[in-house]
Amino acid sequence: MSKDNSSSWSNAIEAWVADVNEKIGEVHPAPTDPIGPYDMAISHRTVTEDLIKIFANSIGDANPLWRSVEYGRGSRWGGIIAPPIFESCISELPSQPTPPQIRGWTNYNGGNTREYYKPMRPGDEIRAEDTWLGITENTKPGRLHRLFLQRADRTYLNQRDEIVCIVRGRIFNTATPPELQDQSLSDERFAGRVRPRYTEEQLDALHAEYDDELSGKFRRGANTLYWEDVNVGDTLPGVIKGPYDVTDAVAFFGAAVGYSAAFAIKWGGLKSDLGRCPVDPETGEYHHAADWHLQDSIARVSGIPYALAFGTHTETMLSHAVTNWMGDAGFVTKLDTQLRSPLFQGDMSRTFGHVATKYTQGSDCLVDVELWAETQDKLKHSMATATVRLPTRSTSTKS
Repeated sequence: MSKDNSSSWSNAIEAWVADVNEKIGEVHPAPTDPIGPYDMAISHRTVTEDLIKIFANSIGDANPLWRSVEYGRGSRWGGIIAPPIFESCISELPSQPTPPQIRGWTNYNGGNTREYYKPMRPGDEIRAEDTWLGITENTKPGRLHRLFLQRADRTYLNQRDEIVCIVRGRIFNTATPPELQDQSLSDERFAGRVRPRYTEEQLDALHAEYDDELSGKFRRGANTLYWEDVNVGDTLPGVIKGPYDVTDAVAFFGAAVGYSAAFAIKWGGLKSDLGRCPVDPETGEYHHAADWHLQDSIARVSGIPYALAFGTHTETMLSHAVTNWMGDAGFVTKLDTQLRSPLFQGDMSRTFGHVATKYTQGSDCLVDVELWAETQDKLKHSMATATVRLPTRSTSTKS
């Protein structure tokens, strides 16, 4: 790779960063039709019972509060409500600028801060608007790649113009210089990561835990958890997911998030990103950037050894543990996630958690829960802090 090509590659990044940072503070409605693959257009505007159930199915959550009208009527909410991260069914994340059109540039969901003000319910009409917060470089010495962080807010509002949720998005970008791109598969980030083969005993244990999820064995449900009864250090029942596979990915991305562009419509969205779209090594055709979540061959084109789980899907593995623990009367007011390492197809994930602190804020009685999730090899791939509002024995909490 010539010095001129490397210099041109670096100049393209500098020009792109300067251009997008001129737009810091701009606010735009979330698009209703995607122009490019990073617009994060609105997929569904109306919250329905069916859409909430589809989302619950896509994250493997059997909680009847998300799926049974009759059960919901008997809860404090008086009906079905949507769980945390359901807003990804409306639109997954804040819009992102189209990346610089260079090879070696990748986008990772780095985790998000999600603030919830009220639950989404069937019949709600949701719109959203984005605020662009800019991009900063966080390159660390000794790494093969440059590292950038881009931030944006997406605010979700209902038909009464009430804010129901704000997602503060964090997208990490790695930029591997041209002369080093052939080394990316040996990147230290993925050293030792191989697709496991599970024993019959391991799979039997997994399926037994899945049966426990279906039966509600570790879900508090209608058995109200009161703030007074929570103690710092209390542990949460674990939640297991996996081995992550293409059906799991499609259930989330296609059915729940609602990505459904194919053929000419897909091409219309790809045209602005051809400078860095992955190219199928067999057919030579361009692929949507999201396909590295679905096919190993496309992931490898981007320097990743295996197809990786959707970042937002990984976040639901953390939130599921919280909603199982807090029961029907709890409400997640904040979920701050950090996605540290990809969860690959073939990996298992188990979420752990404990109560970090409890406190009051105005009339709210709150608990902070620390969460983390590990692969079958004990690699901590994600973590989060969840703030949960709980009812008290002395006063009732407003719905």
